[in-house]
Amino acid sequence: MEESKAEILEFLEHSCKGGDMGYVALTQFHFVLDEDGDPVPLHGQRGRLGLAELMEKLSEFWPDVVRSEEGEGGFIVAAGRPLSAVSLGHGGQLVVSLAPMLTMAEMEAEYRNVLFRVEQVLDPAGYRLEAKGFHPRAAVEDIEPVPYAPYWELQEQLGTAALPLLLGTGRCRVGFQYASEEDAILKLRIASLLGPILAFMTENSPVFDAEANADPVLDMGLARAAAPGVGGTLPGLFSPGFGFEAYAAWLLEHGLADEHGTPLRELTQDVDLSNMVELAQADALPLEVLMGYLALLKGIFYSPTNLEMLQIMLKLDRAGSYTDATVGEAMEALRAKGSDAVLYGRSVSAWVDLLFAMAGQVLGTEGSYLEALQEFKAF
Repeated sequence: MEESKAEILEFLEHSCKGGDMGYVALTQFHFVLDEDGDPVPLHGQRGRLGLAELMEKLSEFWPDVVRSEEGEGGFIVAAGRPLSAVSLGHGGQLVVSLAPMLTMAEMEAEYRNVLFRVEQVLDPAGYRLEAKGFHPRAAVEDIEPVPYAPYWELQEQLGTAALPLLLGTGRCRVGFQYASEEDAILKLRIASLLGPILAFMTENSPVFDAEANADPVLDMGLARAAAPGVGGTLPGLFSPGFGFEAYAAWLLEHGLADEHGTPLRELTQDVDLSNMVELAQADALPLEVLMGYLALLKGIFYSPTNLEMLQIMLKLDRAGSYTDATVGEAMEALRAKGSDAVLYGRSVSAWVDLLFAMAGQVLGTEGSYLEALQEFKAF
């Protein structure tokens, strides 16, 4: 146990970047829909393209592949190249991952390139991609799980309560570097507290389980339902002295690190820590809105001034200000009162205006990306 903890601590300490920061990483889910808006099956039927055939075609552009079985017998689960990768999620979502990049222009160019290649394959079949927080048409019971051993194992570990999260959600995960242990924990705390606000800003789930949805923080709630006690806010995050050691102990307690001491990237935490601080509260978003969201977070989490201001505004320097239940209470307030809800002493609408102002002051020319997010209203 102590050897495993030492390996995790070494990994986290090695991930501290000092002054060499500014890179942003991205993972976003997309639903692959047929002309009726229904899920595309794994294997094609009556000569039509299936997800397995889609991945085979995409591997011509992303040649580094992982198959569901050894050799050529299995279907491709993931395919990559230096700047990006595409993979199949638990419920057949097409997951696009971008390597850490320094500028918004680089990220936008690579993302557009990915979408262009995918659409070249989908368009002739009459299929399309849609970025939503939950499947726009199908009920959970009608979504075919991808038969890949690690997915089955996670599903078995989490139980049937996890099926809506694993099969039906479309999420957006954004990663930011950390300079030191202190910087990592501050970012974890700020990102966790802001999570309900960020989820509210990016609310893009008009449908849940084939019915109209009115929950503004749907996916955050599904993560908590899927893994009670593990999903959601990291236990002890707001306790004095929480740091790498406490985080390593939590990872080991729940089996969330591999044999090399590397933290696994699970689906249930609002924010987690690996080689980057990763935020997972946002719904999947259309391209222009997604770029606005990335710019907003970049302006917040890579600005020492903004981090210091938020630390003061959120009273993070005061021991006992928050508990493990705080974020859940903020979610309930949002569900009850929407933008009029008061979180941490300010209304949600005031927080939204403040975050846009803070990011806009430091982004320079990249501030123009914020406009699409400011205008976004999914439903």
